[in-house]
Amino acid sequence: MPTKEFMIKHLNTTLDVSNYKLKPFLHPDYATILNSISSVYYKQGEYSKALEYIQKCECIQAKVIGPSHPIYMRTLGNLAEVYLKQEEYLKALENLHKCERIQVTILGEIHIDYAFTLNKISTAYDRLGELEKALEYASRCERVIAIAIGQDCPPYTITLKSMGALLMKKGELMIALEYFQRCQHIQERTLDNSHPDYIDCLLDISSIYYGISDFSQTKKYFQKASQVINLDACRKDSSLQQKFVDLRTRFGLS
Repeated sequence: MPTKEFMIKHLNTTLDVSNYKLKPFLHPDYATILNSISSVYYKQGEYSKALEYIQKCECIQAKVIGPSHPIYMRTLGNLAEVYLKQEEYLKALENLHKCERIQVTILGEIHIDYAFTLNKISTAYDRLGELEKALEYASRCERVIAIAIGQDCPPYTITLKSMGALLMKKGELMIALEYFQRCQHIQERTLDNSHPDYIDCLLDISSIYYGISDFSQTKKYFQKASQVINLDACRKDSSLQQKFVDLRTRFGLS
């Protein structure tokens, strides 16, 4: 697999050639190269460099293909992703709301890409501490996914978990439990019981039961998770492993 350094060097060489051929640089292909460079930096966690290139890409696309083009719409989403990583949530929201408006016009309100944008907006509001707005957009996302692609799919369960997590933050544990249990039932039909997402859901349910002082259910769900947490599928997920250890300590379970 090519290294980051190789990819950057190759793309910058392509960029130099494009500079020469596509002057004055207002060309869709030039913007595409800038986007590719940004993507490499993003995957390597170099968000300031990713931002530099995706901003250049967005400026060019706004001029040469217009703000109502599907490609420009995706670039706004990419730009928002970088802002989210840099914890610049207001700037992320600005771009996500622009993307949302374009998607409604081009794709309509029943489309999976529109749902993903709603989910990102929910995430940004959550990071800003605006839980009501976060819940509003997460709920809209859930409805769109249910209609667009159905409920027996990973994107839908992710949305259910997002709703559950937001409700936990609000202290509405019983309603949160309903969402996590719906997620669990779908995952039991669609995923292997050693899948990290399924185990993570079990741990969340266990945590809620602990929060409402139902310790028998706390132990039941934690033990279900503990039976498969050390399988190969989960060993590579360090955040899941850490969550398991933290909850075991908190619950006083072995």
